[in-house]
Amino acid sequence: SHQGGTWALPGGARFETSDFAPLLSWERAGGRNRALRGVAWLEGRWGSALGAVALAFTLLGAFIVWGIPALAAQAARVTPRGVLASFDEQTLRVLEERDLIGPSGLTAERQAQLQREFRQVQAWAGGGYPYRLLLRDGEPAGDLGVGANAFALPNGTIVMTDQLVALARSDRELLGVLAHETGHVTRRHGLATVYQGLGLGLVGTLLTGDLVSSTSFAAA
Repeated sequence: SHQGGTWALPGGARFETSDFAPLLSWERAGGRNRALRGVAWLEGRWGSALGAVALAFTLLGAFIVWGIPALAAQAARVTPRGVLASFDEQTLRVLEERDLIGPSGLTAERQAQLQREFRQVQAWAGGGYPYRLLLRDGEPAGDLGVGANAFALPNGTIVMTDQLVALARSDRELLGVLAHETGHVTRRHGLATVYQGLGLGLVGTLLTGDLVSSTSFAAA
């Protein structure tokens, strides 16, 4: 067999030459090494090399656009509930430690009213998730917080800020927002987004061969 200008001979011997056109002709005449001759033919042409690069990037792009989201959605669907609870706890801890959210400034009566109304959304959402509504100040340290916002964590914890409550023209608007957030939980959108980020990180690690990134990916 041969590759480029190198021939492997029986018994482990090797024959190498830079003038292998006559030997290729001899192989062609005898019908030898057809597959390897085809590989050598492709390797020796710029068009096939550039085409291979274009094909590789096309496949990589398709994997990033369609493959990673599909795999992330499937991974999110099979993630155990215990892992979801851990996501909720750790995310809330980070948000509080970084002063992105703080204790709500709403009156106890107003908070109790919103909690009663949220129970209507819980009954509609279903899915068996331990839904809970956390009312928080979105700007405990000034403008660096999450502001007027509402977001859902994977295990059914929904955070709604005082600033969003103040912007709403009615509680029906707030209930619509909360129902939207429960949809993210039941479809596991937040968790799928986490897995998509990990997938993109893995692609970057494979392309760059960065050992530091690979260990970070394994830890994540």
